Amino acid sequence: MGDSFSDWAPVLSGVPQGSVLGPLLFILFINDLAKCCIDDSCKIFVFADDAKCYSCVKSYSDCEKLQATLITIENWSKEWQLPLAFNKCQVISFNNSNTKIAFNYSLLNYNLTCVDTITDLGIILSSDLSFTKLIDQQCSKARCRSMILKSFQSCDRLLLFKAFTVYVRPLLEYCCNVWSPYRLCDIRKIESVQRLFTKRLNGLKETSYPERLKCLEAESLEVRRIKFDLSMYFKILHELVDVPCDSLFQVRDIRTRSNGLTLYKDTFSCNLERYIFKNRCINIWNLLPQNVVCAPNLQLFKSNLNSLDLDSIILKASVFS
Repeated sequence: MGDSFSDWAPVLSGVPQGSVLGPLLFILFINDLAKCCIDDSCKIFVFADDAKCYSCVKSYSDCEKLQATLITIENWSKEWQLPLAFNKCQVISFNNSNTKIAFNYSLLNYNLTCVDTITDLGIILSSDLSFTKLIDQQCSKARCRSMILKSFQSCDRLLLFKAFTVYVRPLLEYCCNVWSPYRLCDIRKIESVQRLFTKRLNGLKETSYPERLKCLEAESLEVRRIKFDLSMYFKILHELVDVPCDSLFQVRDIRTRSNGLTLYKDTFSCNLERYIFKNRCINIWNLLPQNVVCAPNLQLFKSNLNSLDLDSIILKASVFS
């Protein structure tokens, strides 16, 4: 500070903030954490200093294996002098309440709290795999942030809508590949944020929502979510992301009337299966022309996709649902 310098002190642990090599060195330091799994039934996912341990529990013995994995993680943390924040650890079960197995998991002799919802990288996960709470929270934040209209003296609607796309819309689209809704009430709730914002723009109050979007050269949030899904389909099928294609999709070997990457469609027993990520856009994907699905890169895929009348393709795909 000024001409004064603090004394030197030994740093025994931790990662310097803002360093270039720090995150890389930390990843190397915790790289063997995944080896703490007792067997293949347990998995550990790590992102920065946040770790998730999960297992498919079908019997009481599976619970014991998961607890044994937690004990192994305890020993690992003691060996490498990296203390666990056990008070931040929680347990959540994704299952049918009729098949739930009661088991008290513990970490460092501390009983872990069982919860119905948990936040993971900004996404609220609930035990029933419903994202209604997440949608309510993000819509509430977006409506508050829509007050940016009062922060501008200009009444230029293109300028104000640009501010909306930068400061508000990302709240409604963050990680939507995971939580994209299928219930009409949730779809309308999300769309209402953009609907009300555009209605407050100069000269657009008396026009319909589709006309307002046309004037602003914009798309509905629902169509944008479909495009995000299709873009992720493209990334997975063309191995642009580290997601095994075989775990989600199976390409059909069709030589006639095919776009070259036609996907098999699973049979469904409920809407929850019908509208999960890997199933909800297969009809639309299969109707896309070959120059779109077989584009040489992601940028050209998005460009070709934007040139299509996606509304008519979505309508046609819904007929085959």
